[in-house]
Amino acid sequence: MTVMQNSLHGCFGQSGDIANVPPKAATIGPLDVMRAKERIEVHALLTNCTFSSWQRMTSRLVTHGPVTPYVPSSMLQTKKTQVYIIDEIAAPFECWEKVGY
Repeated sequence: MTVMQNSLHGCFGQSGDIANVPPKAATIGPLDVMRAKERIEVHALLTNCTFSSWQRMTSRLVTHGPVTPYVPSSMLQTKKTQVYIIDEIAAPFECWEKVGY
């Protein structure tokens, strides 16, 4: 699912062509994150510059919601972490009746 979602981003042509997306990534586990000297969290991923509410809701859950395994990045609330959030994701939610599709 991540590869399919990433195929919609600008750096991969916004075409849905999953062949342009690298199939693997280097990852580390939560223990490594918690033991790190410094932690940086960046909330700047938008799908074609849209205002998708799921991205804003996830950012709010990570930064202000309860610390829970259901939102793994929420554990960063327990340690000193630099968090950068772009204006589009930090924007307030709007009434869907006014926004439309």
